[in-house]
Amino acid sequence: MPLDNPAEERSAFITHIGLYEFNGFLFGLRHAPTTFQRLVYNFLAGFGEFAATYLNDVAIVSDSWAEHLENLQAVFQRIREAGISVKAKKCLIGLNRVTYLGHQVDQRTINPLQAKVNAIQNWPVPKSKKQVQSFLGLAGYYRQFVPHYSQIATPLTDLTRKKQPNAVQWTEKLCL
Repeated sequence: MPLDNPAEERSAFITHIGLYEFNGFLFGLRHAPTTFQRLVYNFLAGFGEFAATYLNDVAIVSDSWAEHLENLQAVFQRIREAGISVKAKKCLIGLNRVTYLGHQVDQRTINPLQAKVNAIQNWPVPKSKKQVQSFLGLAGYYRQFVPHYSQIATPLTDLTRKKQPNAVQWTEKLCL
């Protein structure tokens, strides 16, 4: 991904043989991960039914091998059009099931890992705002699997507001 001129100047570094500027994007820059993630989301737009991404990882699910080949071809074509390259040795193709970022991906389904669900279910009752925030961060990772998650989590989120006391008073209303 090319850098524009102001960004090139800001990426400059000096060595004993001269001044150098990067002309391409590098992950050491402050906003590089979010910028790259946005790029990947944009070039995979319209593929949400069968492709999931996190930074530079793309998981593709399909009902059949023939469909999988079509999906792969579509994604690889988009990658080519975006001017991005992939390393073949880092690609895993044609697996029936993979564990991917806390998810179990198999053929046409993406589900949370049962061990992670158990960890959420067995989380100790929070006693402070900080503990409530920690729980919400953990549970929120799987919000896509919980219909109306934001409504369900609202009583807990309300506990983290600035004017609320640091100590949490647990009531039946707070039970998810």
